[in-house]
Amino acid sequence: MQHNVARTSYYTSSANPSGPRLRHGFLPRIGEENYKAVDRCVGPTDLFSSSLDLPWAIVDGAWAEEKPELLGTLRAHGTKLLIDTHGWRYRYDAAFDVAKLQSASWAPASPVSPVAKATGTALIKASLRAQSDLEAEVYFLPRWLPATPDEDLRPAYEQIVATASGPARIYPPVTLRRPFGGSRAR
Repeated sequence: MQHNVARTSYYTSSANPSGPRLRHGFLPRIGEENYKAVDRCVGPTDLFSSSLDLPWAIVDGAWAEEKPELLGTLRAHGTKLLIDTHGWRYRYDAAFDVAKLQSASWAPASPVSPVAKATGTALIKASLRAQSDLEAEVYFLPRWLPATPDEDLRPAYEQIVATASGPARIYPPVTLRRPFGGSRAR
């Protein structure tokens, strides 16, 4: 089953049964810099307030590994999570100057070249495992940004897709939550 998170709409039809319905045109990003504000908004502070309606959110994976408390709160309010593992940043030396990126469970030991298949595959697998461990509803694949206007990244993207859809199980089995109750192991 494929999920398309790029094409969201405020007017998503509930008649479309394929994939998760984001029902939202904006996905807020939650991380170290704003989690306290989100934490205050998710639940009512008194009997006359209503809780935040936040169907989906993108969460900074490196921060979530260190402070996972808010993930449970968000899930309790019905928020589905996408975990961003910042895969593209690991191409650059600067990523290794950021403590949270260095300490993430999926972090490579050194910058990863988009054409280096072994290290690229390892980053993809580690990123998917981390997202599974944090119970993401939808997975982000690590991606690359061109270093120059004429850099051709098609072979790197073919490797990403082949690794993520390969015959070997990359990440632990997760339980798919069905919109009308029940679940099934994948």
